[in-house]
Amino acid sequence: MESSLCEKPECHASRRLSDHLTFEGQKQKVHSLVDKVYSRENLKLAWERVRANRGASGADRVTIGDFEANLDGNLERLHRELREQTYQPQAVRRLEIPKRGAPGKTRPLGIPSVFDYLDETLSLYRDGRKRGVSTGWKSLDEFMTIRPGELSVVTGVPGSGKSEFIDALAINLAQQHGWRFALCSFENPPAEHIAKLAEKYLGAPFWDGLARRMSETDLQGTMDWIADRFHLIRFDDEAPTIEAILEKARAAVMRHGIRGLVIEPYNEIEHRRPSNMTETEYISQLLGKVKRFAQHHAVHVWFIAHPAKLQRDNSGARPIPTLYDIAGSANWVNKADLGIVMHRDPDKDQTASDIQVRKVRFKSVGKIGTVTLRWDRATGRYSEIAAGRAYAARAYPDD
Repeated sequence: MESSLCEKPECHASRRLSDHLTFEGQKQKVHSLVDKVYSRENLKLAWERVRANRGASGADRVTIGDFEANLDGNLERLHRELREQTYQPQAVRRLEIPKRGAPGKTRPLGIPSVFDYLDETLSLYRDGRKRGVSTGWKSLDEFMTIRPGELSVVTGVPGSGKSEFIDALAINLAQQHGWRFALCSFENPPAEHIAKLAEKYLGAPFWDGLARRMSETDLQGTMDWIADRFHLIRFDDEAPTIEAILEKARAAVMRHGIRGLVIEPYNEIEHRRPSNMTETEYISQLLGKVKRFAQHHAVHVWFIAHPAKLQRDNSGARPIPTLYDIAGSANWVNKADLGIVMHRDPDKDQTASDIQVRKVRFKSVGKIGTVTLRWDRATGRYSEIAAGRAYAARAYPDD
């Protein structure tokens, strides 16, 4: 199949390498750092990372093998161009490939050159992988931080606090980091959901009870804050497809600048699985769409999914689910960047909530472990436990 080159962009003056290494509005001497960036040793390290990706050739038709065949000469050329600030990225090679589910049709695929990953690789070398933002709970931050562009899968038996915890986390991120959210919740009517968010923001109950209820004035002021930071995705007349949800989420990115998207629960979405596609293939494709949305728009997505019904043991206790217990497919584990299991044992302590971090794709974000937070039933807030119940590197059935 023939391939073509996409049209080259206009030629502008080459960007100075030092522009990559200074902060906007600051003047800094970076000569010694620049020398380190384009040193032959560091270029060799960058090459090793590119080779590990095993990508196809780009517009220059140079494959990984071709580049390696003249490795010293190619790295020397890069060294010289970066030192003299004459390096220019190349056009992206365009290749037409078959379109899945549409026999006879194709879609374009862009294949960049090996050299085009240089900036990104050097940035990774210089800055390392950035940790996510704080969850708002110091004990939990040791095991989990939140980074845009990633997918979190959350599960737990009914009543374990899945939605409550994610709402509390969203409130923390909105308060501490200015994040905005789109919430697609099929189990919370709008007014009820707003009431829960208001409780967590004010730390006061919405309803009458043992604790003093929030005032109407407080509620109205809080609703102004919530309206600016939380946007509800609703489908009142029909069950939506994942495509319809992501379409509205894209609009929320453009209009409101959301950084987080919550979808819950999976079983309330309309699924149009072709008869010739297995459930495993279907879930893989669906989660792939969600991940591409997250990465393209730099949005963190939380996807809440119920586990399959678990049988009680001989003592009558219900076992703690694993990520593999989510109905449908092991792809819930494979596709997740973060995998979280919520657990609460009402027979022992109705307020102790275990946040079990069972899957962490990137070590810079967190690590496997469990943290117990105290849940306030009246306000829906979660707080640190003074004793600091945290368990690192526990062996889970998911591992």
